[in-house]
Amino acid sequence: LWDFRRTLQGVNTEVEQRVRQKVEQEVALVVQNRIDKLEAILTREITLSRVTLTYLLPAAANTVNAENVAFALRVLQARGFQTTPRYLSALQSQSQTELLPDFSTDVVVLDLTSTAFSDSLKEDIITRTLTKIRKQQTALIVYSPGYFNAVKTATNDSHFCNAANSPLTLVARVIEAGYVADAAKTP
Repeated sequence: LWDFRRTLQGVNTEVEQRVRQKVEQEVALVVQNRIDKLEAILTREITLSRVTLTYLLPAAANTVNAENVAFALRVLQARGFQTTPRYLSALQSQSQTELLPDFSTDVVVLDLTSTAFSDSLKEDIITRTLTKIRKQQTALIVYSPGYFNAVKTATNDSHFCNAANSPLTLVARVIEAGYVADAAKTP
């Protein structure tokens, strides 16, 4: 009976050790998976913190819908993008656009939602803006409802260009553009 008891205690001790080891291994795997996921999230966030953004309005400040602009900027800033609006009514004219320097940021948001331009003028402004954007380096997000041939043409011409047709898609398109622009400048 004494030998049986010692054998049983030895088996119990060994079983406890194996169970402990197995639990520790399983917990370590779960913790490591969570750490890996957090590191991936942080890596994406660090990428976005390096992205520079220009929020462009092709009109004078007093002619745009200030409420729309404030909302769009608030949403972008809540997502971590630091920007102030740039009012460039020069984009309404080909000759004045030619005098502008190229945009040097990673992403340019062209806000046509907050303006009252005709669709044909919007097409022209998109085309003019593209002449000031470095191909395959700076991404252009055209923020306006509707379909624009200039966006399709730019994409076919190897520009990083996309449309955001509502506040719901604006942040997603800017984030996507930021990742692409950042990857393009990485050697």
